[in-house]
Amino acid sequence: MVLLFQFDDDLAFENRQYLLAIEQELSAIGRNFTADYSSDYDSASSGRDRFYSRISTPSTTEFSQLLRAGRVPSASSSYYFAAPLLSDSSINVPLTDGGRAPIRPVSACCRMLDAGHVPYLLFVSDLIVSNGMGLVTAFFPLFFLQEYKLSPVRVQTLFALQPLGVALLSFLAQLASNSTGRMSIVVITRALGTVSLLLMAASREVTDQSVLFLAHGAFMQCTDPLRRSVLMDFVPKSHRARWNSLTGLTAASWAGSAVLGGFIVESYGYRLCFLAAALVYICGLTIETVLIPLTRHAVETVEYLKPASTHRYQE
Repeated sequence: MVLLFQFDDDLAFENRQYLLAIEQELSAIGRNFTADYSSDYDSASSGRDRFYSRISTPSTTEFSQLLRAGRVPSASSSYYFAAPLLSDSSINVPLTDGGRAPIRPVSACCRMLDAGHVPYLLFVSDLIVSNGMGLVTAFFPLFFLQEYKLSPVRVQTLFALQPLGVALLSFLAQLASNSTGRMSIVVITRALGTVSLLLMAASREVTDQSVLFLAHGAFMQCTDPLRRSVLMDFVPKSHRARWNSLTGLTAASWAGSAVLGGFIVESYGYRLCFLAAALVYICGLTIETVLIPLTRHAVETVEYLKPASTHRYQE
């Protein structure tokens, strides 16, 4: 893990470089337009009017303010930008259809948190939820064997079906995240996984327990790719390997929580262990809920700026 912190990751997302390039391009366009427009006024009789457009164009300063309002970081910054939210006091951005859309920095918890805290909140929430899963995951086979006398073949059949449910829900979650946002889907699916575990603690029928077991595993794991993509959006390219290496710490904590789960099972039974794990899930979900306004449409912001800034004002 220590060695991984010495290397840079070359994953795909280069949001900061793209936004800085847009700002430089807009500055160059503004300087050239100002020089040409002044020359047009000074030599109006020379017949050069046909070469210049008299359409009013927003100044470069306006776009610089816009990009800064999106929290474009400096070279030493450790995060990218916040997502756009509608607000009457926001900076207005011209759109291709002539309208104007406002953009402002996003904050949460009485403006105490912003985009710079996203990677840390993601790591803490993932650590908490992983510890909750460690409390119960290792004991599901024993639970079915001792409580319902299921044969090893039936137990392993349930574990074999679980990855299929994870794959199916991962595909559906990806589709749903395009319209609702990634962190919203993460919170919804993990909340459903928590409810499934609570129902397992209360249910007595083996059929219900089997279905709830499959639902719990699928809901809790199906949004891991979405969480990883959110993390990569808010971490500089040079620091991504460091954050990826922290997954090893999460795995180690999972093993430690399994020991605690064993003590709970021996002393109080499986169902109380399920309740304890559900309470841990709720703690992690609370942090993930705070991330929803901080990460809403983070990637869509880059796509939103592309057509409006690079094509319209080059005409």
